[in-house]
Formats: sequence, structure tokens, C-alpha cells
Amino acid sequence: MLAKLSTLFLALSLGGCISLGGDDKEEDQVGLGERSIGYYSDKTVTSLEIPPDLTKPSSQNEFKLENYVTGIQEDTLSFSEKDNAIKEASSILRTLANIEVKKSGDRRWLLVDKKPDAVWNLSKSFFKSHGFAIKKTNKKIGMMETDFLENHPEIPDKSLGVIRSMLKKAVAARYALPIVDKYRIRIEPKDNGDKSEVYLSLTSME
Repeated sequence: MLAKLSTLFLALSLGGCISLGGDDKEEDQVGLGERSIGYYSDKTVTSLEIPPDLTKPSSQNEFKLENYVTGIQEDTLSFSEKDNAIKEASSILRTLANIEVKKSGDRRWLLVDKKPDAVWNLSKSFFKSHGFAIKKTNKKIGMMETDFLENHPEIPDKSLGVIRSMLKKAVAARYALPIVDKYRIRIEPKDNGDKSEVYLSLTSME
């Protein structure tokens, strides 16, 4: 880019389109046969005025979004159902601060300080926000299964610890899901229904 600008600058200079210096005379006359061309030194030129219709609009009520879209706040407006699902999942994830990873031999599961209904909604929103279609559900026994997914959704940074603990080596080094995979989750009540145990299994195909 600098080389192109330098070349352009040089071409304009040699072509007489811009001035690189000289004396301060008001006008220099250059004779070319019977014609004379006047080169003028810098003069003060009145700045262009912007027409009133092109100036920055004032902050008036007619420019506010809520006048055209009612029932929602401007900062929460979403034009995509996927965006809404991601926002919902992220909001729920931030509320689940008390999560423990339990271990028994090779088995690992989550102990969540939330009731099964809340964890159910979280799981459903989480899968949908990453492109998984819910294939089977049985809320009475707390079972949910996704369909196979053929792309590579990225796992959120905040969820890496929990997901990695559950899936161990099933999660790739870059924390991206395999090419084709599906999940099954089972949610069981704990401590008289005040907490939940979450069991997650992954089925993958290359």
C-alpha cells in the first residue's frame, strides 16, 4: 500500500497536479508558445457547507426503535431464534455456579445445586443453542437424547471444565465436537428434589 501511494504521489508530482514547494508568489506564469498557464499558490477557500438535510439527525423520538417494535426493549432485540436460544442458555449457565463433578471408578457425573426442572430446561437450551435437534425426551425419567450432528459447533469457554470432565478424551484437543455425534442425558433428583444428578453419554461416528 505504501509503495502504491508513493508511486501515485510521484506521478501526481511529475504531472504538475500537486506542489512540492516553491516560492510564495501569488501567481507564477509559465509560457508555452503563445499560451500562458497560471499556477496559483495556496489560497484560503471557504469550507463546503453541508446542506441542512444531510446533517446528523437529532436524537428525537421518531428515531427510537421501540416506536416501531413494541413489547421488547431495544437492547434485547433479536432477529434470530438461534440468537435467543444462545442468550437463554448463556443466562442459565451463569446462574449455575454450584456444580460438582462426582467420580466413581471410570464413571463421572454432575451434582447440580438446582432442581431437575431447571436442569432439564438448561440442558435443552444448551443443546439447541449449539445446533442439536432433540430426538427423544422422557421428562418423567429425566432422559433426553439428541440427533446426530454433522458439523463442528464450538463449546463455550465457560463450559469447557464441566464438559471436559464429563467426556474426558472424547473432547478433541481444540475442544470441538467430533464430525458426527449425539448426546444422551439423564437427570435424577437428589436431596428430596432440591438438587440434581446429571449423567451424560456421547455417541460418536467418524
